[in-house]
Amino acid sequence: MKYLIRKKYKLIYLFNKMFKEKFDKKLEFDWSKSSKRFTIINTIIKKMNYEKYLEIGCFKDEAFEKIKIKTRVGVDPVSGGNIRLTSDNFFLKTKKNSISFL
Repeated sequence: MKYLIRKKYKLIYLFNKMFKEKFDKKLEFDWSKSSKRFTIINTIIKKMNYEKYLEIGCFKDEAFEKIKIKTRVGVDPVSGGNIRLTSDNFFLKTKKNSISFL
């Protein structure tokens, strides 16, 4: 069953990649001069002394693997993170079982 769910989300991802409008070609902004998302997140974590981090939808681990923190939870149904669920199922499961990941 889990295999079919992962397959479904991979197909949705590929469909969107192939047929949705590609906004990346419309932006004329030099992103190399600005800070990376994970750098901004790590700076906030350090400044605020946070010990826990939750990332929903961390497909390909672009930022998640670079976050430096004591407790790190990443939720994605296909790949990335450390919990393989949809965000809806993650929050239902944590609410139902009174589990606090963070």
